[in-house]
Amino acid sequence: MIRTIALTALLSVLLLAGGCATMIRGTSENLMITSEPDGAQVKLSDGRACKTPCQMECKRNQTIILKFTKDGYQAESLTVCPTLAGAGVILGGVIDYGTGAVYSLQPNPAHVILNPITAAAPSSQPSAESTAAAVDDKRKASSP
Repeated sequence: MIRTIALTALLSVLLLAGGCATMIRGTSENLMITSEPDGAQVKLSDGRACKTPCQMECKRNQTIILKFTKDGYQAESLTVCPTLAGAGVILGGVIDYGTGAVYSLQPNPAHVILNPITAAAPSSQPSAESTAAAVDDKRKASSP
């Protein structure tokens, strides 16, 4: 009898706890997106876009690819992935895994450092044509 009551109580707790993260954490998360320098255009793999710094609400169970662009800087990409949240492994029920509530997006904030595009520096080596012209000038100057 006590065994039946304990088993019933345990099953009740497990059923009630299933979906707990879905109710508490939700199935989406605010993703902070930043860059150095600010003002980069960001395109998300789901078609949305913003200018840094910005914030987007994203589903916890989806991988997102961010593409950063800014005039004068090299384009950069960053992948944000769902990772199991600490308590999700222990407390997550089947419902929480299905909805993605047991996940957190990483990295969050999504931050990139954009590298400036550097123009090719002028060569300090003289060209073959200028070298040949200098040799001709020397010959002319030294001949009587």
